Amino acid sequence: MPVVQAHGGNEATVSNPMVLFISIISSVFAWAAGSEWLTKNSSIGSPLVFCLAIFSGTVHILLGLDDLILMVGGIGVIGILMASLIPTLKRFKVQLKLGLGFVVSMTIIGYFVTNHDLHYISEDYLGIITKLAELGLLQQVLTNVDSHES
Repeated sequence: MPVVQAHGGNEATVSNPMVLFISIISSVFAWAAGSEWLTKNSSIGSPLVFCLAIFSGTVHILLGLDDLILMVGGIGVIGILMASLIPTLKRFKVQLKLGLGFVVSMTIIGYFVTNHDLHYISEDYLGIITKLAELGLLQQVLTNVDSHES
């Protein structure tokens, strides 16, 4: 069974299928448990944005068990999501969206900088799925940013 190979060079503790499974389950759970609630209470955007970000953040946190850089990215994504739920921070809606877009952009760039072997990338289904989710998240965030929001 293939195991997660972050660029930290340490032995992996969680397999790729398990990381994917946990991340999908956490994202689907967030959608099922709180889609309506997230629409009302999250200033980051639609429940889709929130669930894609949970997927990405969970993948990076699980991979970060072996690589601190990935952990920082995952905590950044989840931290911005949690901040979007705080009512007093709703006035920073645009900044939260742009911050999430920035952190996710850095994870995408970091992936291709550290994994520049096209053969490896073509076989890395976990990385490809995560980057596709992050591209969807970026598309949603960037097309829904209104500069007139306060």
